[in-house]
Amino acid sequence: MNSDSYVTDGKGNYLVQVEDDTQFGFSLLSDDQSWPGGFGSGWTTWQCVTKTAVPRRIRKQLDWLFEE
Repeated sequence: MNSDSYVTDGKGNYLVQVEDDTQFGFSLLSDDQSWPGGFGSGWTTWQCVTKTAVPRRIRKQLDWLFEE
Protein backbone atom coordinates (compact mmCIF):
# COMPACT_ATOMS: atom_id res chain seq x y z
CA MET A 1 0.00 0.00 0.00
CA ASN A 2 1.38 3.36 -0.97
CA SER A 3 -0.05 6.24 1.05
CA ASP A 4 2.17 8.93 -0.45
CA SER A 5 -0.05 11.94 -1.06
CA TYR A 6 -0.54 15.59 -0.32
CA VAL A 7 -2.42 16.93 2.67
CA THR A 8 -4.01 20.35 2.98
CA ASP A 9 -5.46 22.43 5.77
CA GLY A 10 -8.06 23.83 3.37
CA LYS A 11 -6.52 27.30 3.64
CA GLY A 12 -4.04 26.96 0.79
CA ASN A 13 -1.28 25.24 2.78
CA TYR A 14 0.04 21.84 1.69
CA LEU A 15 2.39 19.17 3.00
CA VAL A 16 3.54 15.86 1.55
CA GLN A 17 2.59 12.64 3.35
CA VAL A 18 5.01 9.76 2.79
CA GLU A 19 5.21 6.26 4.20
CA ASP A 20 8.18 5.60 6.45
CA ASP A 21 9.49 3.28 9.15
CA THR A 22 8.44 5.40 12.14
CA GLN A 23 6.04 4.05 14.74
CA PHE A 24 3.29 5.99 12.97
CA GLY A 25 3.99 4.60 9.48
CA PHE A 26 4.16 8.02 7.84
CA SER A 27 5.63 11.49 8.07
CA LEU A 28 4.42 14.85 6.86
CA LEU A 29 7.01 16.93 5.03
CA SER A 30 7.49 20.47 3.85
CA ASP A 31 10.48 21.61 1.87
CA ASP A 32 12.36 22.34 5.11
CA GLN A 33 10.72 20.35 7.96
CA SER A 34 9.23 16.96 8.78
CA TRP A 35 6.72 15.74 11.34
CA PRO A 36 6.71 11.96 11.97
CA GLY A 37 3.09 10.88 12.31
CA GLY A 38 1.62 14.32 12.88
CA PHE A 39 1.98 18.04 13.01
CA GLY A 40 4.31 20.38 14.75
CA SER A 41 3.09 23.15 12.50
CA GLY A 42 -0.04 24.18 14.36
CA TRP A 43 -2.49 22.66 11.89
CA THR A 44 -5.61 21.52 13.70
CA THR A 45 -7.46 19.95 10.76
CA TRP A 46 -6.25 18.46 7.50
CA GLN A 47 -7.29 16.14 4.70
CA CYS A 48 -5.53 14.07 2.07
CA VAL A 49 -5.83 15.28 -1.52
CA THR A 50 -4.69 13.92 -4.87
CA LYS A 51 -1.83 15.52 -6.78
CA THR A 52 -4.28 16.83 -9.35
CA ALA A 53 -6.02 18.88 -6.63
CA VAL A 54 -2.75 20.62 -5.68
CA PRO A 55 -1.80 23.86 -7.42
CA ARG A 56 1.04 23.49 -9.92
CA ARG A 57 3.29 25.95 -8.02
CA ILE A 58 3.02 23.76 -4.89
CA ARG A 59 3.77 20.59 -6.87
CA LYS A 60 6.86 22.25 -8.36
CA GLN A 61 7.99 23.13 -4.85
CA LEU A 62 7.27 19.78 -3.13
CA ASP A 63 7.07 16.89 -5.65
CA TRP A 64 10.77 16.09 -5.14
CA LEU A 65 9.89 14.91 -1.61
CA PHE A 66 8.15 11.85 -3.04
CA GLU A 67 11.51 10.71 -4.44
CA GLU A 68 13.38 10.86 -1.13
